[in-house]
Amino acid sequence: MATIRQIKSGKWCAEVRKNGQYLSRSFLTKTDAVRWSREVEIKIERDELNGDSSLRTTPLTTLLKRYQREFSRNKKGGKNECYRIEAFLKRGISATPLSQLTPLKLAQYRDTRLKEVQPDTINRELVIISHCLTVARTEWGYPLPHIPIPKAKGGSSARQRRLEGDEEDKLLKQLTTPYQSAVVILALETAMRRGELCGLTWGDVHLKKRIVHLSTTKNGEARSVPLSPLAIQTLQALPRRIDGSVLGYRCTHSITRFFKRACLRAGIENLRLHDLRHEATSRLFEKGFNMMEVATITGHKDLRMLRRYTHLRAEDLARRLG
Repeated sequence: MATIRQIKSGKWCAEVRKNGQYLSRSFLTKTDAVRWSREVEIKIERDELNGDSSLRTTPLTTLLKRYQREFSRNKKGGKNECYRIEAFLKRGISATPLSQLTPLKLAQYRDTRLKEVQPDTINRELVIISHCLTVARTEWGYPLPHIPIPKAKGGSSARQRRLEGDEEDKLLKQLTTPYQSAVVILALETAMRRGELCGLTWGDVHLKKRIVHLSTTKNGEARSVPLSPLAIQTLQALPRRIDGSVLGYRCTHSITRFFKRACLRAGIENLRLHDLRHEATSRLFEKGFNMMEVATITGHKDLRMLRRYTHLRAEDLARRLG
């Protein structure tokens, strides 16, 4: 059955649900929407939908490259999404013609990837594919049926990794440049994200006011981060670069790579760079800051999300009880 409705943009959206299949597409006029929906219904009745020449001749690769070009590069986290798409394009499933792309084939890909990575990683890849197929169906005119995307189970468990014992000292000893040391110290002292550290310029740093002003953040809202005495000392000791960058890293993956190598040399297992943000946030709570104060520093808009970053040690709480 077809549903024709006008959407906020003024266009007309045609949706067809028939024999377990779902397709939708937007048009400038209602007449075009009605005509398209009737044609699709007839194709479904004749079992001709999957025989559409555009689906037989177009591989998933084509859609993903267009999606990367028109959507991913314009997103705030576009670089990471582009990396995920590039990695996916190297896998055999990307060459699958759209007419042969089924939930079963995607489930097989999921199960194969589960042997290599964590469920959350796979689900992020599948979310990209899902949105790409939706855009292809609704905006690019591909007569694709609705394809349920099978998610990997067991993900979304909040990490509780914090620095233990002398891990912080061991890690700092393995950092080979002042800039590497500054990344780790600032991450622990300010709870700034990897991308925020990477994009930091001297124009953002106000040592007299003891703050760093971040105009570009993950949630899209600018914020000022207070600097501790150690953070100020670390910044003052850094050599000034001619390009104005504080830490000298253009790519967040460069920071991730040196951090992984330093952990390997220090013999520290299962520690990620983002865990330092967890550690810093938890330390703020242990110093007595309340949730609103911590959110102001870390930039969390959702206080429920902030709770995931708050892993207070039971032994520390016991000492405060007396």
